[in-house]
Amino acid sequence: MRALLSRSTVALLLLLLLTACDETDTSQPLTISGHITTDKAVVEGGGEMYASVLKGSGQEMMSRDLSESFEAMTCTAPDGSFTLDLSGTGLVPGDTVTLIGFLDRNGHGGIPTPDEGDAMGFFMEEGSFTPSYTLKPGVNSGADIRISRQVYDFHKEISGTITGGYTGLVHLFAYAGDIRSLDLSALDVDSIIGYASVEKREHSLDYRMTILPYGHDLPIADVTIMAIFDANESGKLDPGEAVAFHSQRPKGLPTLVTLTEGAQGDINLDADHAMVLPVPAGETITLSGRVEPPVGYGENSAPLFVLVAETNDPNLLLTHPLSVTRAFYRLDPGTVDFNLDVSATGLAPGDTVMVLALWDKNFKEAPDTPTYTCFPDANAGDLLGYYQNKATFTVAHTLHEGENTFVPEAGGNPALRFDVNRRVVNHSASLAFKIQNGGGVTVNTGDALLVIAIQKDGLTISLTPELTDPDRIVAMASVTATGDADHTYAVPVMGALLDEIIKTPFGVDEVYVIAVLDANQNGKPDTGESLAYYPTMLSLPATTDIRDGINTLDKPVTFSMFTL
Repeated sequence: MRALLSRSTVALLLLLLLTACDETDTSQPLTISGHITTDKAVVEGGGEMYASVLKGSGQEMMSRDLSESFEAMTCTAPDGSFTLDLSGTGLVPGDTVTLIGFLDRNGHGGIPTPDEGDAMGFFMEEGSFTPSYTLKPGVNSGADIRISRQVYDFHKEISGTITGGYTGLVHLFAYAGDIRSLDLSALDVDSIIGYASVEKREHSLDYRMTILPYGHDLPIADVTIMAIFDANESGKLDPGEAVAFHSQRPKGLPTLVTLTEGAQGDINLDADHAMVLPVPAGETITLSGRVEPPVGYGENSAPLFVLVAETNDPNLLLTHPLSVTRAFYRLDPGTVDFNLDVSATGLAPGDTVMVLALWDKNFKEAPDTPTYTCFPDANAGDLLGYYQNKATFTVAHTLHEGENTFVPEAGGNPALRFDVNRRVVNHSASLAFKIQNGGGVTVNTGDALLVIAIQKDGLTISLTPELTDPDRIVAMASVTATGDADHTYAVPVMGALLDEIIKTPFGVDEVYVIAVLDANQNGKPDTGESLAYYPTMLSLPATTDIRDGINTLDKPVTFSMFTL
């Protein structure tokens, strides 16, 4: 690797530093102290440990000759502790520095740019993604560094464009670690392999980012490129600020990239499609429970994700996941129990959420394609399920402070289930129909109508029709009555359906189409509410077959004397 600081320069600087330390300084001492630890894997082979201070932020270190920034260095004590006296360096309180720990294996110094085979680590303050520290007057303590990064021999840059209306400070990161949840504070800072900071003043800004040869050798797979729009310039992702991911997906999910030798450009980010970090409500809210796994799920299968979505429409999870998802977590292989802390998600007691599980069967199957992501991504063939009360058709649940449980058959109630049994299907099917008064029921402008299409085995026809199996629902949506008998309503067919009712090519046979006058506007079919249905020639409930495309009913959905 091209040395940015020659060994002779290092030796001269060390001599000057030692000389400076002998000079009398009557001002208040300026020191920084801490402790260096090493990962077992990198400490093998021995070497001398050093702590080094460079003037400037970590991002600046990546783009200029380090000899311009070197300020102080010391060898650590046998227990890994160190103290750097900065009094004679020219550094003053308020300066921004980068603190680095090195394991020098070859005994030739190589500070502050270690050679291939050495190991290093950065000091990062808790909650920060940047290796920068602002000096305080006097003693600066607690600068603990973990040396965990092997040093490799490559020079690598990536580039792209940041677009969108945001203006201000932007921190760019390349992250080579595993992302298992939406909690970005849980990211492993040792897996950040690239930094850049830019000031965005216009709609479009080109950027370049250096990939550090520390911790990973090329090629580096499964890298997430992200940008923090640091409006308050704190160097952290604070509530109310936004983060954007490089994405080639219509859904906005991150596209993982593989970094190779040579130029890689067009790694773009869009501030207008960024995810805003919510402001915590202030109460502790946790969710725990157990998923009823699908057949075939196990330790060696694709993973299960548990998701918390602020909606009662599971279709939104398939079409606009980032707009409704408040939390997700990828379970350990073969496990079904979960415990999520959602206190920092902006959710508050009284909010209603769906708790879902996705068996992402093609998770990370296609590297170097736009569909390759670390986030849960429901695609054709995946299986989806949600915690529900099948007796009351309740799929959205009200949160309370403390622990919220989502356990199948809790309290001996067999209607509480968390089956993962709906297969995601690619289709464009929808229902088109008119509504007609009847049975003494008059629908007025503005009335709430709950439209349900359900495969016939999920509805019992009798003097009091009864919905018996919500898993067989094919479409469910609330519409507002227009008062116009000639108005055509449209309702999409769900993107995830009970596996056993799906035909190939796409279709569902023998489907009842009903409408409920949702008197209490709770979005659920309740006992006693007036019922309309797609009728036969004899005005009895009829079924229809659904195929891909628009399915227009030849007769209006007509209200009757029946109630649920």
